[in-house]
Amino acid sequence: MKNLPELPQPFQDAFVAAQARAELELATRTERFPNHPNLAQSALHPLLLIHKVFFAYCAEARNACRHGEWTAGQVSSAVGTAWPEICDFYAVRENGVATEERKVALRTGIWASLSLDAGWKTHLSELAALAETGAKDQRTSECLKEATAGNQLTEGQAGAEGNAEPKQSAVTHVKPAGESESRVPRPRRGRTSDRSERQKAVDDYIEEIFAKTGKRISRTSIWKSVGYKSRTEFERWERNDPRATKTAHQRFSKILSEKPHLK
Repeated sequence: MKNLPELPQPFQDAFVAAQARAELELATRTERFPNHPNLAQSALHPLLLIHKVFFAYCAEARNACRHGEWTAGQVSSAVGTAWPEICDFYAVRENGVATEERKVALRTGIWASLSLDAGWKTHLSELAALAETGAKDQRTSECLKEATAGNQLTEGQAGAEGNAEPKQSAVTHVKPAGESESRVPRPRRGRTSDRSERQKAVDDYIEEIFAKTGKRISRTSIWKSVGYKSRTEFERWERNDPRATKTAHQRFSKILSEKPHLK
């Protein structure tokens, strides 16, 4: 299955294990039905194998989405590519189907039953839920971006006003002799956030890994690689949240400078 989209680890290994178990079940069918040779040689067994392998792929693709490695859109695209790839592979290996015409006919026939299977309905239901969750997270992220941008603008305006030259008074005051000139306190500058720079640095790092290795890593891969169990500290650091820790800054800065995903 050369064109089967590879799942992120560890989900690819989980799929390979499920595939091996399904193939072992097919290989030992005569042992499981020793007194029913006709049943053991039934043409249904290869078809059931295709069902099991395909649904195993669907399940691990959804797991990758749950853990933030894939989006719901990536799952849908990968599953659409996986179906003909898995079906054709076993059609050739188990039934000797060679021509494209026969492959299409077999895929059409199997899909008629597979699309009614409870496993397919489960896949669609869970994928819809994952997509809705992803959409909500995206909207939340956009709201945070807008709020942060608004804060930056307000702080920048405050800084600009603080740095503005004081207006000259139309009345000239004469200082009494001997009075020293008072020093004007330096105005405070508006605080700026480097959240956008950190986000861009992370985006650039992800694109660099993809360009040089062909592997698409996610932000989850980054925060997991430094030992965090959740994305909280990474997201605080990325948006320059005051609650972000110095340790988080050191760890994520080190990732971006040393680029361990290229090694």
